[in-house]
Amino acid sequence: MSGSSQRQVHPAASAALILITLVAVQWTWWRFLIYRAPSPPVSGGPGPAAAIASDIHVQGRAEVYVQTIGGDVMPGDADGPSHASRFDRPTGIALDSRGDAYIADTGNNRIRMISPAADTTTVAGAGPAGYADGPAAQAQ
Repeated sequence: MSGSSQRQVHPAASAALILITLVAVQWTWWRFLIYRAPSPPVSGGPGPAAAIASDIHVQGRAEVYVQTIGGDVMPGDADGPSHASRFDRPTGIALDSRGDAYIADTGNNRIRMISPAADTTTVAGAGPAGYADGPAAQAQ
């Protein structure tokens, strides 16, 4: 093709345009599809309604209900009642016939159990990551 001129786009300009597009898509997805600003509390004073107003609300299917049954906001490693227990990067869950929830607490290298009464106990795992069979408190 002689005589025709082709215009080249600088690679940095292409990368910037792609990055801006991805940020815009992510922001739109979060703002309009996931996050819904909480409504003001019904009661005027402090209490449970005021605490609910600060929670993040997720839009979704009406027949799905999500409830926190254990774990504090901050990561950590603590057994006990639901409000005092702590997890670090929980990645899996299994339920048994009694209603106990077993959590793979990846950051702590443990298997934790939350009872129907919302008490958290460590079922297996101790210390750093590794591989060791044996009693549950010594397994890795």
